[in-house]
Formats: sequence, C-alpha cells, structure tokens
Amino acid sequence: AVVSTQSGHYGRGDAVNVLEQFGRSLDPQKLLPSFIHCKTTDQKDQALRYLEFVIFQNKCKDEAIHNFLLSLFVQQDDERLLIDFLRKTDANVDRKYALRLCSEHRKWKACCYIYTKMGLYEEAVKLALTKLYDVKEAEDTASFAQDCSPDDHEMIKKLWLMIARHVVEKEEDIKHVMDFINRGDQVLKIEDILPFFKDFFYIKDFKEAICKSLEIYNLNINQLNDDMKDATESAERIHNDISNLKRKNCVVEACKKCYLCDIPLLTRSFYVFPCSHMFHTSCLVKEITQYLSKRKSEEVSKLYKILLNLKDEEQTRTDRYRNSKSALDDIIAEECLMCGEYMIQTIDTPFLPSEEEEYEQLKQEWA
Repeated sequence: AVVSTQSGHYGRGDAVNVLEQFGRSLDPQKLLPSFIHCKTTDQKDQALRYLEFVIFQNKCKDEAIHNFLLSLFVQQDDERLLIDFLRKTDANVDRKYALRLCSEHRKWKACCYIYTKMGLYEEAVKLALTKLYDVKEAEDTASFAQDCSPDDHEMIKKLWLMIARHVVEKEEDIKHVMDFINRGDQVLKIEDILPFFKDFFYIKDFKEAICKSLEIYNLNINQLNDDMKDATESAERIHNDISNLKRKNCVVEACKKCYLCDIPLLTRSFYVFPCSHMFHTSCLVKEITQYLSKRKSEEVSKLYKILLNLKDEEQTRTDRYRNSKSALDDIIAEECLMCGEYMIQTIDTPFLPSEEEEYEQLKQEWA
C-alpha cells in the first residue's frame, strides 16, 4: 500500500508530501484501497491529512472520498473536528451513512447535528436530552427549527415541551422553566407546563405567570363575548332581511310579458324575482331543467306534474300540494334565471345554433 510502504521509508508526513506534489493528476479514488489498509495511528493520520488536502485544496466532490474521511474523523477523540468537517462538507457526505457511523462510535453531538440537517428536529432534541444531557444543545436545536419552520407551530411547541418536561422532571429547575414561558415568542404558556409538575409543589415562582395567564384568558373571554354578540346581531339582521323578502310584493301590470316566451304574463301561473325578471312557471321549468343535474331535473318534472294534476281549489289546499309547491320553489326559484348562476353557466354558449338546418330555420324566422 502506498501510505504504509512510504511511511516505512520516509519520516512522519513525508509520504503525504510526496502525494501532494502530484496535485490533481493523482486520482484519490485509486488510493482508497491503500488507505483502508492503514492500521497504525500514524498511517491513519497521514491518510487523513492527504484526504483533507484533496477535499479542501483540490476541491474534490467525490462522495466516497468524503465518506472515508468521515470514517477517519469519527475515530478521533476530539468530536469538534468531526462536526467542523460535517459543517464544511455536508452536501457531499451521505447523511444516513454518517449518522450510522457516528451512532456506532457514540458521537452523539455529531448525531444531533446530522439529525438537525435532515430536518428531524424531534430526534435531535431527544438525543440531546437523553444521550448528551445537554439542555443548551436541545434549546439551540429547537431555536434552529423555529427559524427554519416558523409556521409549523405544532412542531415547535412539541420541541419546547420536550425540553421543558426534561427540565422539570430531571433537573427540577423551576427558574429555567420560567425562562421558557417568558420567551419573547411565547411558544409555551404556564398551563402547558403545569401537568409536568408533581401533585404538590409551591407556586410562589409561578404566581406572576399564573396571574398573567388568567388576565390573558379574561381578555380572550371578553373578546369572544364581543364576537358572539356581533354574530348574534348579524344573524338577527339576516333573519329580518329574509322575513322582509318573503313579505315583499310587487305590482304586475297587465302589459307585462314573460321574458322567455314573450306572451302576456297574466295568462297563467308565473314567478316574479326581486330583480324584476318575470317568467311563466311552465317556461321557467322547461328552461331551467337543462342546467340542473339529472336527478334534480327529474325531481322538478315530477313536482310540476303533481301541481298540474292538483288544479281544483280543494286540491290546492292539501298538504301534498303545498309541500310539492314549496319543494319546486326551492329548486327553480332559488335564483333568477337571467342574472343568477345559471346565466354564468351559459357564457360559452353561442348565440346562434351550430347546426346548419337550425341556423337556416332561425334565419327565415328573423327575415
């Protein structure tokens, strides 16, 4: 192997100096099998030094080179070197491989860093609390997650609750917990943390926070009462408008005609809409069914036939007639045919028929 044989003939680091002289003309991938066989600390240090030169001086982006150098850094006692390497070369390292390698060597701080870069913030916080026992590391992770995902309020609150629970149950540091509540972003409230405490404890440290929380609740209740009052008044106004609309009447002159058939309106039953459009019932039923679904169209036809069969004065007083009339009104008189949604549905309908025969017939009628 290159490194192992050269280190036997040269002084410490001389083999690396020789390799560095070749610069980019030497393919570092072909040297990996030799580096893998390095056994002594001196040989591994030389391999690490050369690979650092390849990555940071020669700007090598090869993932295999980065992963192998990572495996060398994992074996170092100083974990700061490993984390510094991860921060500089994060994009070129296989994160899943790095996470497995760091876990095997119990490099928990590096694991937290990798979890954070992968967006697995809950795992990072949990690891910081259970393996590192480092609340500050957990807080930094939660703050980083909050900066990266400020709109994910549920996730952010969960992270801070994990930290608060650890501080309450493991450290019993009441003042530290109060710092979470007094944070400027107000992620946690006193009521979120109270379930973590024992059944009996002194509340003197929480007195101010509890009073403040009660004041906020009181303000929220007053706001809700005002909103409910406004909603009630609005509902009453709408109810009155509907009642007035039902009692609204209009005068239909004898000369008025149906907007669909152009025949005098008073010749048979009709509908008059608030917008002043007027239609015979039969004309409206015929025209509106083409815009309804198949089920609705069949229902309208059925109701209209029932009304036609109940023409006698005694029959019009029956519940069947009134129910059928009300059901028909709910469908065809929901909105005006000329200025409601039905008219919008016809916006792409051509003014003239597409069939030639129908067009010629219409042309003759207009002539």
